[in-house]
Amino acid sequence: MSPEQLTSDQRRALAYRLTFAVTVGLSIEILRGAFLPPLSAVIAVQILAAAPAPPGRIAAVMMVVTAAAASAAAFGISHLSSDAPLLKALFLSLMYLWGFVACFQPRLAVLGIMALTMLIVVSSVTNSSDAAALLIIGEIVTSVVQGFFLVYVSHALFPHRGAVPASNAPDDATHLPPLIRAVFATAVILPAHLFLNADGVASMVVLLTMAAMLRATNLDRSTRYAFGFAAGNAVGATLAALSVFALTQQLEAALLILLVLATAGFFAARIAKGDGPSQIFVPGLIAYCMLFGLVYSTAPLGDSVDIFGRVAQILGAAIYVIAMASLLLPIGRGIVSKQSPGLDET
Repeated sequence: MSPEQLTSDQRRALAYRLTFAVTVGLSIEILRGAFLPPLSAVIAVQILAAAPAPPGRIAAVMMVVTAAAASAAAFGISHLSSDAPLLKALFLSLMYLWGFVACFQPRLAVLGIMALTMLIVVSSVTNSSDAAALLIIGEIVTSVVQGFFLVYVSHALFPHRGAVPASNAPDDATHLPPLIRAVFATAVILPAHLFLNADGVASMVVLLTMAAMLRATNLDRSTRYAFGFAAGNAVGATLAALSVFALTQQLEAALLILLVLATAGFFAARIAKGDGPSQIFVPGLIAYCMLFGLVYSTAPLGDSVDIFGRVAQILGAAIYVIAMASLLLPIGRGIVSKQSPGLDET
């Protein structure tokens, strides 16, 4: 969904939904001492940003099943192929490929988002500790349910009034078929996954941000959007660091909620503005939620999150994604233009 398709009232409602979901989801999870505090908020953000209407019952069941299946597959791959890096790379590439293909199909986009999220989260945790992964899988299922709950409550409080806009193919701007674009997205994120997973759970912060960027329709317009993508991620990471600094002395509930509310409102207003800002600031909001939330994880994983180091890593990842996209997407457009000589290149 592009916010440019919405009326001003519908955009305002979208901003309210995003602000509410992040504020409630992230604050409650941190205060209750969750193992993965940012996960329910991140899931809610991705669903709310992808579609103006809440998922139906069948879609919700399909997403929960997809989350469970992707989690089990990611755990199995990480556990069984720990001593076989080539086999691990093969299985991960197939899972990433399937996830991105689904993301680039309008009707399956939310399922693809869920599959990619679970793949990144579970494989990152498993790389730190199999025992921790088994323990956290229950928390992950809880977070998925909470994420859907936040989506439905957000829509109940701030409903989308008026017609639901038709979904446009996410790769309309690149003229690339979903499979070709998914291959390129996998080729970009897989080396980063294999390299960053040595960092354990903290790698999910960077990988989720990269996945959000690779789903963006305007990623190929690197000269116009490169600075915006980097800036959006930098803002999210920097605001997370500042929020942690403000709460260094004492984790007070009122101050925590106020900080999250202000930051979520800032991002939500920009996401609701339109196509470009939406795709720039969604990864930034995800980076904020992940960086800020993981600092307060009660699992034996939060200590591995060096928030200032992650700021630099996220910036580096944004530059890497933009650079690889500027190299690979023109190749894809060349392949498609040869197959379809009459294609209008824009």
